[in-house]
Amino acid sequence: MNKEGRKKHITVQAGQHVLYEGENIEKARKIFFEAADQPEYYGDRIIFLVDGKVSAEFRERIGYRQQQDDPSTSDADPDAGNA
Repeated sequence: MNKEGRKKHITVQAGQHVLYEGENIEKARKIFFEAADQPEYYGDRIIFLVDGKVSAEFRERIGYRQQQDDPSTSDADPDAGNA
């Protein structure tokens, strides 16, 4: 509760996706940390907002863009077409 005696409004976002919105800080905290380990959010900024203000954040995972842009990490068969 804040100084006025009301619960704080918590929001967890990953990029444009709202992952949690409510007043349960423990649930929001769990979702925030779990999102950081999910590959679908590696390229996103994950933020934890309390009453609309950024309280914590995870930025894009280091090396994520290089892995996406590097053809050597793709699922394509490197020997395809070399018959």
